Amino acid sequence: MIVKGNNNMNIYKVAIIGCGSIGANKPDHIDSPNSENVLTHAHAVSAHSRTELVAFVDIDKKKLRSARFKWNPDIVASDSIINLVLFGIKPEIIMKFYQKY
Repeated sequence: MIVKGNNNMNIYKVAIIGCGSIGANKPDHIDSPNSENVLTHAHAVSAHSRTELVAFVDIDKKKLRSARFKWNPDIVASDSIINLVLFGIKPEIIMKFYQKY
C-alpha cells in the first residue's frame, strides 16, 4: 500500500492531457489501478507518493469519461485546459503525450 507524502514532502498536483492508451486507457488486463504494471501516465501519477492526479483533459469525450471512471471518478475532466482554471484547478505538473506522425 502506498501512503501519499509525509510532513517533509510536497505533494504535486498533476493534470494529464490526452486520455488515450498512453495517457490513461490501456485495457484493464494490461494496466489498471490494481495491476502491478505501470504502463500509463495515470498509473504512474497515481502510484507515486508525491503526486496527486487532479485532472484529465481530452477532446474525445468517450476517452475522457473512461479515464475518469477508471482512475478517479472524483477528479475534474475537461475538454480544455483553460477550463481547469475556471474550475479552480491549479496543477503544478501538466503531462502531455506527444506522438509524431
